Amino acid sequence: MSLFSRIVLDAAVIGPARRAPGRTLLSVLAICLGVALGFAIHLINRAAADEVSVAARSLFGLADLAVEGSGEGFDEGVYAQLVGLPGVALASPEVEVLARIDTGADAGLAMLKLLGVDVFRARQLQPALANVMQSGAGATLGLLGERTLYLSAAAARELGLGPGDELAVQTGLRKVRFEIAGILPEAGTQERLAMLDIGTAQWRFERLGKLSRINLRLRPGADLARTRAQIAALLPANARVVTPGASTDEAVRLSRAYRGNLTALALVALFTGGFLVYSTQSIAVLRRFRELAILHALGVTRREQAILILLGGVTLGILGAIPGVLLGHAVAGWGLDSLGGDLGAGYFRGMTPELRVHPLEWLAFGALATAAAVAGTLKPALDAARTPTATALRAGDVGGRAVRTHRGLTLAMLLVSLALLPVPPIGGLPLAGYAAIATLTMATVMAMPWLTATLLRRLPTLRSAPYEVALAHLR
Repeated sequence: MSLFSRIVLDAAVIGPARRAPGRTLLSVLAICLGVALGFAIHLINRAAADEVSVAARSLFGLADLAVEGSGEGFDEGVYAQLVGLPGVALASPEVEVLARIDTGADAGLAMLKLLGVDVFRARQLQPALANVMQSGAGATLGLLGERTLYLSAAAARELGLGPGDELAVQTGLRKVRFEIAGILPEAGTQERLAMLDIGTAQWRFERLGKLSRINLRLRPGADLARTRAQIAALLPANARVVTPGASTDEAVRLSRAYRGNLTALALVALFTGGFLVYSTQSIAVLRRFRELAILHALGVTRREQAILILLGGVTLGILGAIPGVLLGHAVAGWGLDSLGGDLGAGYFRGMTPELRVHPLEWLAFGALATAAAVAGTLKPALDAARTPTATALRAGDVGGRAVRTHRGLTLAMLLVSLALLPVPPIGGLPLAGYAAIATLTMATVMAMPWLTATLLRRLPTLRSAPYEVALAHLR
């Protein structure tokens, strides 16, 4: 690289960062934080959605419809009525109990889902159960035992228990001890749960005569809408007929809205990083107008000058993107391990999704950080390129440039922000609310020059030379 090229790079790219290390570091940290938050939330959101989908398939198996109850469940007499419907080929009842583990386990494993099933009917709908019971009569008897249950592989691994060990659980003031008869296959379910006979679950947890769910398979050629209407007509007020996984999809939607708010905060952080880059580059370009004009006089074209300034923004974006995606990956792993796929919101209890990252995701969020930095550098680069060389070389022009207040546009954006507040959610997400936050933030940023200039004009004068010099410099 020639001496002239090094001088040009120093003047347009390296110089601003070296002469203002504090502003440069602040810009890089803001971009890093925005990318880290956005990347982490994206990874957690995708991992949780994938895990919930797998859990729903393992829970409902090959069912076409399901009847779900609220609270303590619904009367089991509904089961006999559903079995008699002409469109129903198979019905598999279940009782679900959420119990506290009576061990020294940490708070993340304090609760365990207990699923009581009709072994012989459930095996026709859930391949995972069929695989367990095909291992011999002992396995079937293990599920039918009065004091035995099967643990999922995830629960066994986290609790450190295996076949033959004892597990004590508590619901309310009632404590029950079980022997672990075996471990469910990993492919069957990735939830932390225990499976036992439905009669044992009803007896031991005082749910006699109650069911939590009935999974239904329809006969070939049965009219789905008609059969669904017939089922709904038989249900009590505390039960409903759903498509398998509908409740899980609802939880995903709730969690998506929850994480959507965090994503909006991440975008605010990224926007802040872009604004800091804009501020840093604007001040640097303003203070170095004469240097840039000299470079132009030495042969650097205006286009090359703008590209070099943009290159400075790209450098800041890359410096923030690389640690940002690494930090985001680490935060996502910690969040899934410590808080779960819902970040502690309680939608997916007992579930720890596996974190998988695709290379394109790294590149996409790295490009997002770089784009934010380039967007912040674009206006200063264009301003520098458009300023005539003779004007930039004249003394006094740098400090005498007028500040545009954009009061009309600021007021319009404030009104738009207020108008967006009453707009209802779209697709379960408060998109209008996010837009209101964005417009309010931009209006506040645009109002700052006017507010600052007004404040500086109203500051009192003092008989102090350093004070007057500093005040004049700020103005």
